[in-house]
Amino acid sequence: MGVFELFGKKQVQLGGQQYQLEYELHPLKLPAHQADYLELEVNLRNVTETELLTSVVLVLPKQLGFEGSALSHEREIRLGLLKPHELKHLKICIYATQRTPKAIYPLHLYVISHYRDYGYVINELKKKIDIRVE
Repeated sequence: MGVFELFGKKQVQLGGQQYQLEYELHPLKLPAHQADYLELEVNLRNVTETELLTSVVLVLPKQLGFEGSALSHEREIRLGLLKPHELKHLKICIYATQRTPKAIYPLHLYVISHYRDYGYVINELKKKIDIRVE
């Protein structure tokens, strides 16, 4: 037993890429001034040789939401420990309402690796995805 294991700590690898992130939008755009939704499919793979405690945070502008009334604009999905080279598949619905005008809206996607619990952040991967409303 090492000194780090005695106090509940583990050694952390900080350099390099930790995740492979792929995403798709179905359909590619939303209709303006209509209550409709699209699906964001996310494939997330741990590309390291160690387990990573992982969460995904999505942030939308006020015109879009994660349910039909578009009142919630932020969502955190806790994935737990991702084993080495494990793939997680997520499907998230993004809704527009009758109040959503034509524009290109940014969706900010954060993939966060944590240390010990979800309160400590080691590293994060940021991705901005444009959602078209026409």
